[in-house]
Amino acid sequence: MSIFLTSDTHFNQDSMIHYNQLPFGDVEEMNEAIIKNWNSVIKPKDLVYHLGDFGIGKEEDLKKIRACLQGKICLVLGNHDFTVNQCLDLGFECCAHELTLEYKDHVYILTHNPDGLLHDAMGVCNIHGHTHGFRKFNGNYINVALCAWDYKPVKFDQLLVEYRKYKRQKI
Repeated sequence: MSIFLTSDTHFNQDSMIHYNQLPFGDVEEMNEAIIKNWNSVIKPKDLVYHLGDFGIGKEEDLKKIRACLQGKICLVLGNHDFTVNQCLDLGFECCAHELTLEYKDHVYILTHNPDGLLHDAMGVCNIHGHTHGFRKFNGNYINVALCAWDYKPVKFDQLLVEYRKYKRQKI
């Protein structure tokens, strides 16, 4: 089992194509590409932390999309997501507003929206989505938005290797 992170898939949200200048002709093409990319890296036993904004629309449509995605998914709720109970009904393993993850002797805060003041003061790395953009790192912040990582989830170990390189360049 491997651990992956991603956010801001925005399934069924056609405005994201124009807003983020995504390379898709329409929302169906976007949904299909994200599902294909997801399943190209995620195996059934893998764990994915999805840091918010899974998708919009009818619950039954989002449930079908969730069923197409391999892996166990824990959802950190974003500003476009349903309630915790509704998200659990969609097939997520867990849903929360924020998660704390201890991994390889370090603590990470998993949020949708980067929460600067608290985490900076604690010296904790905040892994987040919401900002979309293509900038992956900024101080103690790691952006795992889908468009920053070639439109697929990123393996946690790979993310940490790249983050360490970034931190060394900043010294």
